Amino acid sequence: MQREWFTEQQLTPGTVVFGWEREFTLWGYTASHSVVLFRSPKAENGPRTRIDLVFKPVRELQIRTRYPALSVRVAAPGVLELLGPDGIADRISCLAVGCHEDDGEFWEPSPFAIDLADGRLPPWRARVLGGGPDGEMTAAMASRDEVGQKGRYLFVVMAGTVAAGAYLSRAEAEAAVTGDEQRIEVVPLTL
Repeated sequence: MQREWFTEQQLTPGTVVFGWEREFTLWGYTASHSVVLFRSPKAENGPRTRIDLVFKPVRELQIRTRYPALSVRVAAPGVLELLGPDGIADRISCLAVGCHEDDGEFWEPSPFAIDLADGRLPPWRARVLGGGPDGEMTAAMASRDEVGQKGRYLFVVMAGTVAAGAYLSRAEAEAAVTGDEQRIEVVPLTL
């Protein structure tokens, strides 16, 4: 396992901080935490490792969703260029960039998904409840038993038309509400 992390203060303009001759795909974007995640999964006839590349907090971006090969170069303080094999530079403004290479599977959560210092999260907070191709940074699904322990409803904290978070109990959702402009919507779960 290899993990590297660079903050804005460590990024010198003109420096190439990462570069790979393998495909990367936009894997997740969370507006609430301003995080962009790219993933290059391992392949049977290709790379034997998985690489997750994360940018945060993102202030501005102009990116593609797929790069057949990828280099990350510092353009200016707080501005990174993503270069594909065509030489066209896309941009992402952020305060930090990191990568993590491991032997994880395509569907497993990113190591960047665990954000509590003690590393302990209930299973439903580290996994997608409904499954699907969204990837996010938490691609595994919670089991029927794990969801059933909490109840038959999903409590979604809404900020306007955007979901800011989803919880398995009303108390967790109420604790996550941070302002008067947010509301909780209740969605029945079919198990």
